[in-house]
Amino acid sequence: MSASSREYPLLGPVGTTGDFAVTTAGTYLGQWVSGLDGMRSMSAQLALSGASGGTTIDAYLQTSLDGGATAIDIANEHWTTSPAVKVLNFFTDVEVDAFAPTDGSMSSNTNQQGILGNMVRLKLVTVGTYTNTVVAGRIATR
Repeated sequence: MSASSREYPLLGPVGTTGDFAVTTAGTYLGQWVSGLDGMRSMSAQLALSGASGGTTIDAYLQTSLDGGATAIDIANEHWTTSPAVKVLNFFTDVEVDAFAPTDGSMSSNTNQQGILGNMVRLKLVTVGTYTNTVVAGRIATR
């Protein structure tokens, strides 16, 4: 018997219906993908395309255990001005020591296994002015 898999886009800020169009320096908060109760594992794909101008983009994949009141970084991908695609896999059956959650400050190019709440979102922190730059995120849960 195979586990059921569901796929979801990680949408840009509230009011948008697609990926993150990155233009100016700042913080871009994606919409929470909720209703992921019972998720035991998750695969994620984060993609940077265009990447013209600008300085850096930090993409934080986040989860929450309290309905979104506290965002918990579970991955950071740090990009500069080269298009890239990163694929990550997360599991809940990993024992994790207690830790203080971070929100947009996890170390570059790291991830935290063992913590998956019932919601996920993407948060971007950008430096510099970008043109023709898009960040896309997709997850598949099991």
